[in-house]
Amino acid sequence: MKDKGFTLIELLVVMVVLIAVGAIIGAILFSSLRGANKTNAITLVRQNGNYAISQMAKTIRNAEGFYGVSNNGTDFISVCPAEPETYNYVRLTAYDKKTYTTFAFSCASSPPTIYTNGISFLDSAVTLACDDPSNLPAFTCMQASATDAPVIGINFALTTRSGLLLENAAKVPFQTTVTMRNAPR
Repeated sequence: MKDKGFTLIELLVVMVVLIAVGAIIGAILFSSLRGANKTNAITLVRQNGNYAISQMAKTIRNAEGFYGVSNNGTDFISVCPAEPETYNYVRLTAYDKKTYTTFAFSCASSPPTIYTNGISFLDSAVTLACDDPSNLPAFTCMQASATDAPVIGINFALTTRSGLLLENAAKVPFQTTVTMRNAPR
């Protein structure tokens, strides 16, 4: 009489095959989820950067007057040099000549961010990239003469805030140049 059932070898072979197939399927799922997270991170960074740069460019272009640029936020120079220099702050006046708009890049804040009148432009999951000393976020300003409108350059990069998965980090650069439409103050 023959016993019915599986031998230990047959059971082990089936288990090894199932484990191998499961590992392959798990790797495929993990890889696709990681790719989707990276895409979502890049999309979030681009949306924040495009919003920030478009708002700054629009405000600079349409400002009534140019109050100046500064590196410390208190000592503003109102006439830019003929050759572009870098600054951390730009201050403009609105049409009522009483309201100021100040844009600032702050690598010292936690997290590093872009401010307008003390309020961050960026989503809480996005931060200003300040890790490359040769390419720090900055405004540039140049003016051929004191009667010409200033040309303001905006240059920064954004990244996602550091998380557990480093592959989610996305660093995207943004850059534009804006000429003010109105004469300097």
